[in-house]
Formats: sequence, structure tokens, C-alpha cells
Amino acid sequence: MKNKTIRFRISDEQYDEILKAASNSDKNLSDWIRESLKISSDKNLVEKKLLWVSEVQKLTREISRIGNNINQISKFANSQRQFQEIENFMDVMDDIREKVHELR
Repeated sequence: MKNKTIRFRISDEQYDEILKAASNSDKNLSDWIRESLKISSDKNLVEKKLLWVSEVQKLTREISRIGNNINQISKFANSQRQFQEIENFMDVMDDIREKVHELR
């Protein structure tokens, strides 16, 4: 049930633009404004989610590179029979995996 009214001021030019856009649709002015607001807020939400996904992908790639470096160091340490360093690197790798899992 629609029982709230919102009032705001706009310029004559803005009003003409809104009326023109609404008349080009099959909706009345109120319905057109409601739908436009919903689409606008949905678009902002989608843009924010895409930005977040992009940042997570960047972090995932960087963490993957770090993992590759740790694996190379582990192979070297293993070839030199330096097992304590391998254990330290594996602990670091476990911490990184946990952080990646928390991001997802």
C-alpha cells in the first residue's frame, strides 16, 4: 500500500526532461520515477559488487604469486635439506590460504 508522499523541487528543465522520459514509456509519472529510482539503486549495487569482485581477483592473483614463490623457496630448501625453513614457509602458506578463504 502506497501511503507516503515525497516532495522535492526541480528546475523547469529537469521537470520537462522527466515528463518527456516518462511519456516515452508505458508508465505514469509516479511509476516511472519509482522504477527509475530502483534501477539506479540496483545499478549502484551491481557496480559496487563488480568493484569488490575485481579487487578480490587482484588479491587472489597476488596471493597465488606469493604461493608460487613460497613453493620455489620450499623446493630449494628441500634440496639443501633445510627442513626447518620448509616448515616455516608451510606455516606462512597455511596463513595465506586461510586469508584467501576468508575473502571468498
